[in-house]
Amino acid sequence: GWVYHYGLGIPKDWAEAVKWWRKAAEQDHAKSQLTLGVMYDNGQGVLKDDAEALRWYRKAAEGKQAVAQNYVAAMYLEGRGVERDEAEAFKWFRQAAEQHHLLAEHSLATLYAEGRGTKRDDREAVEWYRRAAEQNHAPSQLSLGVMYDTGRGVKKNDREAVEWYRRAAEQNLAVAQLNLGMMYDTGQGVAKDPVQAHAWLNLAQANGEQSAADRLIVIESEITPEQKAAARQLAHELLAKMKKKP
Repeated sequence: GWVYHYGLGIPKDWAEAVKWWRKAAEQDHAKSQLTLGVMYDNGQGVLKDDAEALRWYRKAAEGKQAVAQNYVAAMYLEGRGVERDEAEAFKWFRQAAEQHHLLAEHSLATLYAEGRGTKRDDREAVEWYRRAAEQNHAPSQLSLGVMYDTGRGVKKNDREAVEWYRRAAEQNLAVAQLNLGMMYDTGQGVAKDPVQAHAWLNLAQANGEQSAADRLIVIESEITPEQKAAARQLAHELLAKMKKKP
């Protein structure tokens, strides 16, 4: 299958790849079942078919393939190829997360935080957000920051909130940049610093977070031209540093 899939020494032929993936999948080879599901999901070598994608994902998921478990969960959550079922999505996200699947850890945390498919449990949400955040997953870092910021599932801790907002903001996540900028603006969890506040809010606005615009106008009316220039230079340096990261 891989030979035809990637054209290794022969012309790429997805339809032929599907034929060989299917042969292996029908012999209960879990990775081939997963790959066949992906082919149906993306319409590669076959007509796109969500129900058929789910069927093969489920077979692979039952073979303990964490990636497949995450896909099954997502399809139940979205109602793709099957009737939407948040409880079923929760079950499969949990199985994938317990195998350390990063995206499943984040999704599981979100279901706990929102009480979808399971009883709301902020402490469980914090635990799973933390697992993903410690693997440098920016959305989880942002969510963990919010939990510390609001005292949900954990004792309110502004310094911890700032730390997790910063980690996500340094990965160019706009909402995290907005939140970090506001922490600097109000002196919450960090020393009040209008230059830092302006720099991070400027980056957030440039990333499409228009809610930063109003506060930027106010800050600019309160700082000196030298501070404004320093803030713009800082924003430029922060962005350059982010672009250097792999």
